[in-house]
Amino acid sequence: QMLNQGRKVWGIAVSDAHTVFGNGVGGWRTYIPSSTDEPQNIDWEEISRRAKAGQMMLTTGPFLEVETEDGTLPGGLARANDSIKVKVRVQCSSWIDINRVQVLLNGRQSSQHNYTRKTHPKWFNDGVIKFDQELSIQLSQDTHIIVIAYGENLDLKIGFGSSGQADNKPCAYHNPIFVDTNGDGFVPNGDTLGF
Repeated sequence: QMLNQGRKVWGIAVSDAHTVFGNGVGGWRTYIPSSTDEPQNIDWEEISRRAKAGQMMLTTGPFLEVETEDGTLPGGLARANDSIKVKVRVQCSSWIDINRVQVLLNGRQSSQHNYTRKTHPKWFNDGVIKFDQELSIQLSQDTHIIVIAYGENLDLKIGFGSSGQADNKPCAYHNPIFVDTNGDGFVPNGDTLGF
């Protein structure tokens, strides 16, 4: 709703602990891209810039990467006419799985872009890389795009044991990618999503 009203806000996941036992610390986390995966070389200024730009992915475990064909990352503004290609890649450790990838267009579920293991069995894999596709999305107006990777009827019990977070679903999503379809900048549609 806020994005559709023109408020540029970023989602961020946290996993706080209030007691020593039973919290499941680390259930939700936020990932931010870095130019290096060597911990001693990570530049906090780069991470800060990327966070302020909205280049974040939120997850209970699945690792989701989303970008447009021209390399626009979450938080960014892409330019397209009536369609855009979005690359979606989901990786999971051996104890996590997903069985659905859903695209939200201006905050609404797109039935055309609801991919499940049942409807698209060849698009889902059983290894580390669970999903790796380039999706072509038709657009009729300026649109913000969010992709969700989800494990319906799945849980995190193998990794979290008796923790309260064990019942959480494998889930990952990213901050929106804004798409300008007519060259005048991104114009929000004002949709309150029924509220």
